[in-house]
Amino acid sequence: MGKYAMIGFGLIVSLLVISNLGYADGFIIPVPPPGVVRVPPLAIKYHRVSVEIDDLVARTKIDQVFVNEFNRDLEGTYIFPLPKGANITDFAMYINGERISGELLESDKARSIYQNIVNQMRDPALLEYFDRDLFKIRVYPIPAHGEKRIQLEYSEVLKADAGVVRYHYPLDTEKFSARPLEDVSVAVTINSQQPMKSIYSPSHEVAIDRKGDHQATVSFEDAHIVPDKDFVLYYTVSEKTFGANLLTYKKTQHDGYFMLMLAPGY
Repeated sequence: MGKYAMIGFGLIVSLLVISNLGYADGFIIPVPPPGVVRVPPLAIKYHRVSVEIDDLVARTKIDQVFVNEFNRDLEGTYIFPLPKGANITDFAMYINGERISGELLESDKARSIYQNIVNQMRDPALLEYFDRDLFKIRVYPIPAHGEKRIQLEYSEVLKADAGVVRYHYPLDTEKFSARPLEDVSVAVTINSQQPMKSIYSPSHEVAIDRKGDHQATVSFEDAHIVPDKDFVLYYTVSEKTFGANLLTYKKTQHDGYFMLMLAPGY
C-alpha cells in the first residue's frame, strides 16, 4: 500500500500503526515543552458520537474537545484505533473557531510540510497512514488555557453472526481525562432491509426508539462522568415472526459463554 497523508491549511496530523495497543478511544498524550519535566493530562470537555448503520455499513462520526489547563502551548499525540478493516472518511480540526479539513497527499510531502510549518511556529497537523488500524496523530499547538476540537469519521462493514449484529465503540480511555466530562453521548441510527427483532446494549443503559421493523434509534447520554467502559450494541435480524438468535463464544481451553436473544415480531 502506498503512503499518503492528509493535510489542510494550518493543520497537520501524523498517523502510524501501533500494533500492540488494544482498543481505546481517541485521546491526546501531551509532550512536555523544553525545560518542563511533566505536564498535567489534558481534560476532555465533551465526547459526542453519531453512528448511522445502513444494512451492516456503519459510519461513525466523533466530535471531541480537549482542554489544555497548562500555562504554555503544547504539542500532543492524538491516538485513535480503528476497527479492523475500517476506513477514515474525514478528519478535521478547529483552528480559531474555523473547521479545517484534511487533503490527501503523499506522506513524504506531508512530512516536509509539517516540519516547515512547525519551524515557523504556525498551527499545523499532518496525517500519514501506513495502514488503517490505528492512528498516531501529532497535534500542535494546543493553546495554553485553551481548547482543541477534533472531528473524525470512519466507515466499517459489520458482521452478522447467526443473525446477530454487533457494533462496538471504544470509550474506556476517557477515564484518563483530568476531570469528568461535561457530557458524553452516543446516538446510533439503524436501517435494515431485514426486520429487526431484539436490540440490546450490555454495556450501557440506552433509550430505544423503534420506527417499524426496519428502523430504530438507540441513544445513550450522560453528564459529568468519567466513562470507563466501551459502548457495545447488539441487534438481531430475521424474516421470521418470532426472533430467536444464539451467539456462542469459546477461547482456547477456558469456559465459553453464549447469548440467546428472543423477540416477538413487531
